Amino acid sequence: LNAAGRLGSGLLGVQLLLTSSQALAQRIARKLDEENRNRQTIENEILVQALEKVEQEYVAERDYSIVLSDSRWHPGVIGIVASKIVELYHRPAILIAMGEQVGKGSARSIRNLHMCDALRQCQEHLVSFGGHRFAAGLTVEAAKFEFYRQTFEQVCKDCLVQEDLRPVVRADAEISFDQISRQLIEQLELLAPFGNANPTPTFATMGVSVSGAVQLLRGAHLKFAVRQGKKVL
Repeated sequence: LNAAGRLGSGLLGVQLLLTSSQALAQRIARKLDEENRNRQTIENEILVQALEKVEQEYVAERDYSIVLSDSRWHPGVIGIVASKIVELYHRPAILIAMGEQVGKGSARSIRNLHMCDALRQCQEHLVSFGGHRFAAGLTVEAAKFEFYRQTFEQVCKDCLVQEDLRPVVRADAEISFDQISRQLIEQLELLAPFGNANPTPTFATMGVSVSGAVQLLRGAHLKFAVRQGKKVL
């Protein structure tokens, strides 16, 4: 449903939800699936290009943020890529689809940096911005991009310490394989819906090893079983 809106108009998604015609719904669904596959292709291309830029421009010991721009990037997809950059490098990340006069950007943050507040501190270099603690959108003049990047980097250095830049795996509780059951899953489902204010419960289990062969599915996903003691899941 989101793919069409990212690449153009979201009207197809609205039509799919509103139509009472099964034949029309199937045609729209096929079109949306095609749009989503197109979105995935564009997203992967941008990710590869962004990672190349990171390798060229980013120094882990020096940089507290990652701010990248490129005229080839689609503004509707860069937010997804920015999130992946944050996952990989655990730095606030901003990707900007740069035009001749202005660039449209998407920003994603880490736990200890309020992104909207950080953008507010360098708004003199921005045309506009808006968002919340973890994500934001912005528009910047092409001529001011480098000034903006330097200012945002300094804001991040003022707000963060090196410890903030180290990824932390957070779990609500530690459990063993013996405690994992259908009853537990059903009880957890009663806590839904999950979201930013009500995050999905996360558990950690120790002493686990891979059991048997690891399968690569569709070139992107791994399937495998894990063992803890005598129990295999």
